[in-house]
Amino acid sequence: MFIRNMIFIVGSLLFTQQAASGIYHTTKNLCDGFPQVKVETIKGTCLGLVIQDKNKKRFKKPRKIVSVDGDGTFLVTDMGGWSDNKGTLFLIAKSGGQYDIQVLLEKLNLPHGLEKGPNNTFLLGEKDKIVEFELKDNKVHNLNVVVKDLPAWDKHLHPLTHFILDSDNNLIVNTAASTDQCLDSKLDECAFSKEAGLRKYHYNSKSKSWSNNFEILASGLRNSMALAFHPSGTILQAENSMDFKNAGEPYEEINVIEPKGFYGWPYCYNKNAVNAAWINKKDVCSSSEQYNEPYTLLPPHVAPLDMLYYDSDLIPELSGKLLMSWHGYRIVGNRIVAYDVDRFGKPILRETAYFYRDPYKSSKFTKHQFKAAGGTGKVAQHLEVTTKWNSVDGVRPEGAPVGMTVASDGSIWIVDDKNQSVLRLSRGAPYKGELAAQDQENIVLSNIVLPNNVQKIVSKHCHACHSKSDYQSWFEKVGGRYLAEQRIFHDKERPMPINSTLNQKERSELQVFFEQLRK
Repeated sequence: MFIRNMIFIVGSLLFTQQAASGIYHTTKNLCDGFPQVKVETIKGTCLGLVIQDKNKKRFKKPRKIVSVDGDGTFLVTDMGGWSDNKGTLFLIAKSGGQYDIQVLLEKLNLPHGLEKGPNNTFLLGEKDKIVEFELKDNKVHNLNVVVKDLPAWDKHLHPLTHFILDSDNNLIVNTAASTDQCLDSKLDECAFSKEAGLRKYHYNSKSKSWSNNFEILASGLRNSMALAFHPSGTILQAENSMDFKNAGEPYEEINVIEPKGFYGWPYCYNKNAVNAAWINKKDVCSSSEQYNEPYTLLPPHVAPLDMLYYDSDLIPELSGKLLMSWHGYRIVGNRIVAYDVDRFGKPILRETAYFYRDPYKSSKFTKHQFKAAGGTGKVAQHLEVTTKWNSVDGVRPEGAPVGMTVASDGSIWIVDDKNQSVLRLSRGAPYKGELAAQDQENIVLSNIVLPNNVQKIVSKHCHACHSKSDYQSWFEKVGGRYLAEQRIFHDKERPMPINSTLNQKERSELQVFFEQLRK
C-alpha cells in the first residue's frame, strides 16, 4: 500500500516531495498506484515514479529494462559510468507493495543491451560480447558467452552493444562507429567492415546457439542504439547522427534496413546532404544505387536510444504505434514519442512535420517545421507521449529516457539514466504543468473522434487514398486552421478531395465540425 503523503520507500531508498532541487517531485495524486511526477503526458495517461536513487547508492547509470514476467519483476542493466568493469545487472521485484533492488551480476563491462532470448533465456550485451543466461529463483544460472569479439577498444567512441532478435531468433547487432566522422581512421576499416553497421548472427534452433560467423547486414550506420523488428519482417533503425557543432544540424534518421544496404555515414547526412569533410564522396550521396536514403528524418540531435511497437490495449491512444525514446539534451530531446505506422510497421509519411524545441533563452517551447540541409523529402510526424520534460527547479529534472519495456498489464516502464530513475506510464489523469498555459497546443491532436456524419464523408471521399491512421495528421493546425480544413476549403494548388467534389451539404457539415473543434 503506497502512503498517500508521498513518502515512498523503495528498498533502502527514501525520497519525499520536499527533496532537494534536481529530483522528481510528485503531486498529491497517484498514477495508477504510483506517485505522479510533474511531467505532462498525452490524454488519459500519467507518469508514475517507481524508483529514484537520488543518492546513487545502487543505480549509477541505468540503461535498459526488460519485463521478466507478469508479477512485476524486471531486469535492468546499469553501466556504472563510462569506465570498464563497473557495470551491474539488477533485478527489480515487487515486495509488499514496494519495489526492491537486487544485484544479480557485478563488474560487467559497460552493459547496455538487454532482451528476452529463446527458450526462456535472457541476453545481455557488454562492450565486446553478448551473454545468455537463465533466471531461476531470482538468480542467474547457466551464464555463457554467445557472441564474442565485438569491436571495442580503449578509444572507441561508441562502445555500447545493442541488439534485437528477428522472428527466427537471429541476432541483429549494432557495431557502432569508433569515431564521429571517420576523420582519423582508415576508411575501409571505419566504414565498411569492422564497425559502423549492423551484423546478423544466425540462430540454430537445433543446437540452440548462434553461429560464430556473421554477415554484415548493413553499413554506413554511425550508431544504432534504437532497433525494432516488426512481425511483417521490417527492421527499423534509428540513427544517432554525427555531432556537428550546429545544434540545428544534422537531423537524426529512421532507416528501413535492407540487406547489404549502405546508409551514408560518414559521407552523407539528412536526406542527401554531403559532409564537408568528405566532399570528394559527394557522388555517393546523390546515387540511389550506392546510398540508401533515410526513410524519414527525426529532429536534430534527439539521440534515439530505444524503439518498440506497443501492442497492448491498456493505453488505446498508443495501440499499434511505434514508440521511441529521445535522450537528447541540446534543443530537442528528453521525451517519449509515438508514430502511426502502416501494416509493415513503417511510420506513415506526409509532406511536412513539426517538432518542439525546448526552452532556450526563454520560458517557452517553440514549434518548428522540419527544414534540413539537403532537403527532407516526406517525413513522419510524431506524437509527443511525454512532453515538457525540461528541467524546472523544484518541479523536475531534465528527463533522460533510455530503455523501455511493456509490462504484462500494458503499462510502459521507462529508465532515466541521468536521474537514476525508473518511471511507469499508465492510465490516469495527466499532470497539468505550471508551464501548460504558455503553450497548450500539442504537435498533433490526439484521439479525435469523428461524428457519424463526418465519418460518412471521410469514407466516401477519403478512404481511397488515406487510411484511418492518417486521421491525426489531418487535424494538425497550420496557420490557425486544421490541415484538412485548409486543404478542403482554402488550398487552390492542392485541394482535397482530389477524386470528387463535395456537395453543399457535405461542405456545410464539415464547416460546422471544424468550428466545433475550435471551441
